[in-house]
Amino acid sequence: CDGIDNDCDGSIDEGLVFMNYYADADGDGFGNPSESVSSCTAPSGYVVDNTDCDDSNAAINPGAAEVCDGIDNNCDGVDDNGPCSTNGCTYLNAANYNPSATTDDGSCIFSGCTDPLALNFSGLANSDDGSCLYGGCTDPSATNYSAIADVNDGSCLYSGCTNPLATNYCALADVDDGSCIVPVHGCTYVAAPNYNPLATVDDGSCLCEANTCTSDVDGNGVVNVSDVLLVMSEFGLVCP
Repeated sequence: CDGIDNDCDGSIDEGLVFMNYYADADGDGFGNPSESVSSCTAPSGYVVDNTDCDDSNAAINPGAAEVCDGIDNNCDGVDDNGPCSTNGCTYLNAANYNPSATTDDGSCIFSGCTDPLALNFSGLANSDDGSCLYGGCTDPSATNYSAIADVNDGSCLYSGCTNPLATNYCALADVDDGSCIVPVHGCTYVAAPNYNPLATVDDGSCLCEANTCTSDVDGNGVVNVSDVLLVMSEFGLVCP
């Protein structure tokens, strides 16, 4: 089978079986039914099959798998073999929303705060976006200051003297730190019989025994303002 009259009987390739062979331009093993030759042997680039519906694309032939692309991939005469089903994220608010998806595959990514301890925790979020807000005391001068707090929740506590009678009373203080200085009124004159070693403010109550209290100028047994006034009244006089 070579197209030559090999036996010189005036006939070429006589007695041989001739078949139709079809062009296989894309080399996928399936031939183009519109392009054929009759031969006793398959010419190069031709095959016996004639079922290829697109001989310019090796991915399209009767043996190919149908995919959702609007093309008849397996040459069965039907594009996509019915409605396509595209997997992906179908939630509009998701970060990776796919408008072409028809079937949700659970791949949706929702950004937000994923820490349950945060004020704005989102149970839907599966991807933390750093937006978490934490409540607490935001004043560095408070005893319970929280460095991670973003929102002051009114819980700040301040230490100081909480006794209103103390000279260093602090109206802002919530926690007494033992620093209160409470004035103790009493007699601070050491020689007085009623001297109070705990007294910090002399209240003029000191008592003097006879002839023992030199500051009792008016002799009434008590050192008080009247004694001071008597001394002041004679201040500057020249004594004989």
